[in-house]
Order: sequence, then C-alpha cells, then structure tokens
Amino acid sequence: MNAVSVQVEVLSGRALVNGVEIVLSGAHRLLVCALAQCRHAIDREQLEAMFWPDDEPSRARNLLNIAIHRLRKRLGPAAIVQAGDGYRLGDVVTVDLWEIEALAARFRASETPDITTAGRWLAVMRHVCCGCVRRAADPDFVGALERRLLTAARDATDRLAENALAQHRPDIALA
Repeated sequence: MNAVSVQVEVLSGRALVNGVEIVLSGAHRLLVCALAQCRHAIDREQLEAMFWPDDEPSRARNLLNIAIHRLRKRLGPAAIVQAGDGYRLGDVVTVDLWEIEALAARFRASETPDITTAGRWLAVMRHVCCGCVRRAADPDFVGALERRLLTAARDATDRLAENALAQHRPDIALA
C-alpha cells in the first residue's frame, strides 16, 4: 500500500492528496472542518444533527453516509476513519491553519484590494466558524482559529477602508 498524505486548507476548500489538488465545497468542506476540529471521533448522530438538523433521522443518516463515501472517494479511504459509532480524520490528514495568514498577507500586499473578493473571503471565514461546527470542536483549536480569523478580518477591513479613503469614498470606507 502506498503512503497517502492529505493536507486540507479549510478556508479555501482545497485538499492536496499526494500533491494533487482537490477542491472541496459545501457540506464536504464543512464536514472536513468539523472532523478536523476534534482529536477524537465525532458521533454519527452528532454529525447528523449538525448538518441535517431538519431532516428525518433516516434521511440524515443516509446523507451522512453519502457525504462520508464521497469524501473517502475523493480524499482516499484512509482520510476518514470510522471509530466506534463516529468518524474522525485519519492519521494521513493534516489541516493547514496558516492559510489564513497567507491569505491575509496576500490581501494586505495587494495595491488595490477588491471589496468583492474580500467580502467572499470574509463570508467563507464566517462559514467555517459557524456555530454548528463549533459545537463539536476542540476549544483550543477553535480559539486559535477564531483569533487568526479575527486578526485577518481586521486587517482586511482596515485595508479596504484605507483604500476607499484614498479614493475619497468615505461611504465605502464606512461600509
């Protein structure tokens, strides 16, 4: 069996599997993020309640099974491990939190920051830190992630405001 290496970037929704880029979106990205935040397995019922709270239990179970199957197919069978009646990321998976600083640095370095791009970027960051993911999270992980996100968000807003003021657009700076 060949050694598998999976590196996940939760903000960008990118995963590198043995150097090959795979884009994760929607529920797959959030599911990987939720699993990444716990050192132990998350109970299947808890995952079902997080992602499909309004569905009937049998439908939620089926949707979780489909999501896990598709993630294993995309990331490799060793990426998602069943542990008891729950799931966790496998030992082959690492999560890149430094991507937040890298994105913030690229944004700060831009001569003309784009408010649309910044808005999308900040929306993704809020989405990653949503309450449903936080419930299952390791508090240390969430604390570190939230500190990085808040710093990056402050940097992005400051940069956008400075750029708007330089263009004599206080309305955009306030927004």
